[in-house]
Amino acid sequence: MSSELPPPSGDAPAAKPPSNPSTTLATAALATAADGTTTTISSLGQDQLLEIFLRLPNLPALVHSALTCRPWLGAVRSSPSFRRLFRALHPAPLLGIFLKVDNDTAPSFAPLRRSDPVVTAALRRGDFFLTSLPLDDAWTVMDCRDGYILLWNTFFLGRGCGFVSPSSRRTTSDWAVHPWVEIGSDNSLKYGAGTLVDGSVYWPFYGEGRIIRINTATMDVSSLDLPSHTIIDYWQDDFMVGDTKDGELCIVHASDDFLLHVWIRSVGSNGIGIWVRQNIVSFSAEIDRVTRGLEGQVRVVQVRSGCVYLSMTRITNAGTQRTWFFYLSLETMEVELLIHGTFDDCAFPYRMAWPPCLIGDDGTTGHEVEASR
Repeated sequence: MSSELPPPSGDAPAAKPPSNPSTTLATAALATAADGTTTTISSLGQDQLLEIFLRLPNLPALVHSALTCRPWLGAVRSSPSFRRLFRALHPAPLLGIFLKVDNDTAPSFAPLRRSDPVVTAALRRGDFFLTSLPLDDAWTVMDCRDGYILLWNTFFLGRGCGFVSPSSRRTTSDWAVHPWVEIGSDNSLKYGAGTLVDGSVYWPFYGEGRIIRINTATMDVSSLDLPSHTIIDYWQDDFMVGDTKDGELCIVHASDDFLLHVWIRSVGSNGIGIWVRQNIVSFSAEIDRVTRGLEGQVRVVQVRSGCVYLSMTRITNAGTQRTWFFYLSLETMEVELLIHGTFDDCAFPYRMAWPPCLIGDDGTTGHEVEASR
């Protein structure tokens, strides 16, 4: 269902991680040249150094290695293509989920995978209780991306939106305001259904078989049709727009019979964009395994970098709502239960942010968006 990773450009040559990366590093450091001189690790060029960095197991290992010396840090900071490829090979770990409690209180954070030392270290350093927010306000999470949380103030509209980085404990409300853009429709956009893919915002309309595209660099507005002759009900919240691990635009729909439908945007032989339907996969057995046979209404919460987050809700015999949150990989189609309890199905997965120290020498603004190409 997913495709191969695209080959990197010049400064980050593609290579599959070898079975023993330490052997490769030692060989490069101690190799003897034909003229009898000893080659050290400092003799490596930037291309070779970045190729070795691709073989590191995770983001914390890259941070530790890059901070060894200025040349190594400069190599990572000056190569956006390397960072994109590293993200694709080593996705940042999932730290937890922000849950909506109600409109009058701050969102609640549920940490995940606390047995992972990388996750526990990040959780100890961060401010995931959002203590930097004013106590007299009511904040609702609208999105989580690249370590930042987009918040909406539901009490004092004058303060509007803000965003917080729990990992770095940074809070700001600075915005670049663009002119109003006409989108040309009698219907409104689906609430909470917009997503950012490759520098453009994609947002479906209610009751229409099309989606709006806004280029965030030029603010140009265009639209594209959604897949035709499908079982998707465009009036309902039963599908989500997102991207694959390779950054391709996709649509994911989870039907009531626990079938996962995926379409990936491609280009036809005539050069016109088309939706290509992938194999329909049943995840009923996986849901039964993690919920012990309980069934409910399934909804796609988020699709990002080939990771599909799903929720399933049901009303118990006692009249309370119980919700399960799942993670599903479009590569393996394996389902993992993340959390379950008596809360709403409005959830925002939060992944570890890239440290600002690794970004910036190439003219970026201090943080990057995952899967932007």
